[in-house]
Amino acid sequence: MRSDSFLSLKRFAVAATTCVCFFTMQKGLSQQGGKSTFQFLNVPMDAHTASVGGATVSNPQASLALSLQNPALLRDTLMQQCYSSYIPYFADIKSTSIGYSRTIRNQPYALHLSYLSYGEMNATDETGTVTGVFRPADLALTVSTSRSIAPFTIGTNVKFIYSELYSFYKAYGLYADIGGVFKHPNRDFNVGICVRNLGMPIRNFNRGVKETMPLDVRIGTTYKLEHVPLRLSLTGQHLYKFDVVYLDTALAKTKDLEGNYVIPEKTFGDKILRHFIVGAEFLLSKHLQFRAGYNFMRRKEFRLDSKAGTTGLSWGISLKLRKLDLDFSRSNYHLSGGRNWITLTCRLSEFTKVRKKQEPTSIPQ
Repeated sequence: MRSDSFLSLKRFAVAATTCVCFFTMQKGLSQQGGKSTFQFLNVPMDAHTASVGGATVSNPQASLALSLQNPALLRDTLMQQCYSSYIPYFADIKSTSIGYSRTIRNQPYALHLSYLSYGEMNATDETGTVTGVFRPADLALTVSTSRSIAPFTIGTNVKFIYSELYSFYKAYGLYADIGGVFKHPNRDFNVGICVRNLGMPIRNFNRGVKETMPLDVRIGTTYKLEHVPLRLSLTGQHLYKFDVVYLDTALAKTKDLEGNYVIPEKTFGDKILRHFIVGAEFLLSKHLQFRAGYNFMRRKEFRLDSKAGTTGLSWGISLKLRKLDLDFSRSNYHLSGGRNWITLTCRLSEFTKVRKKQEPTSIPQ
């Protein structure tokens, strides 16, 4: 059995490596943050994902919202679940996400709706006179499905994306995520891969201007220690490109002997570490979990030169009841403060069981 599991994992690793190499060789896919449209798709839409660093593709927890990270995490055991997430993001930006799952003809499906509002803004003419208000927003409607084959699960997310900034200035398109998960048959060990945001726009913000999507290739692994109530995860992101380091040359402060500003150089270690996210889940009891995460890229890109503080760190707590799960997390994006996530998950199947138990039995005549 052990040799069969190793062979299956080896095949999965070869397939994952081939997939990464394929997308790495494609032209036009090397897009970093801020250089592509629909960037809101990179915002974690649930408290669980936010608490472990902002991305996960291999976590086996029974949470429907995780299928937004990797559709292969959608399983039969997650059917008849619904969830709702609320994120009071930066300034007046707020995000809401809801989802529901059920089985149709022995096939698991899930429907997600994510909405991000940027608040109310003043519309002005060329002289600066206020002519009204507008409310820019982003929306994503996602349908998820998956299929399990022995220790493997493959899945796909089909997404309709809509973004409106002002009046006629809008964009929309159809995109997809393709993912896979290998689950060890004897141990609590998982390996996942997901290629996100494949597709093409139907309408761009600027007519005639080709805009790129925030494509991402992620590979991760999750392992629970055998005799310790601790689950560890490691996720690699932006694997389609080795060098994702951005250095702002305008912030160069040191000078050489000739008085010229010294441009900071990229290091090999920095190029590697920015790809990784580390997460940990402390299984304190059957009903209580504490989570923590560290995002290397977030810390490097949002820290101050003088002080880093807790930038890049995240944490969360999960309270699991029989019918409901309540998740709270906080992620520190900047030294000035962090942001909170709240997710409520409901297992509708538990309510159905209670209703059946309460139904009176008929008395034979």
